[in-house]
Amino acid sequence: MITVLMNAGPWLPVPPLGYGGIENVIATLVPLLRKRGVRVVLATVRESKLPVDRRIWMYQQPQFAHLLRPYNQVMGVAHAHMQRVVAEIRRRRDIDLVHDHVEVV
Repeated sequence: MITVLMNAGPWLPVPPLGYGGIENVIATLVPLLRKRGVRVVLATVRESKLPVDRRIWMYQQPQFAHLLRPYNQVMGVAHAHMQRVVAEIRRRRDIDLVHDHVEVV
């Protein structure tokens, strides 16, 4: 069985409550992957409700509101999220593929 770590990022829950391009794509893709027998680990925020095999997060709530702050104050959010993702990849031996949507890091 294949295991995919799907990195949605820390900005919005999956599925999103309204607009969320990446989050909507992931919310459509993941159920289809799971239907084909792929295990999915979703890196997101804790508020995400999409059924997956495992969910990991750095933040409880979406961090989208922070995007309006100056760049040097916001990028730590994405880096902290990615640090959590990398820790999970290092910890596990069964992740076959990382599908990443955090373009800034």
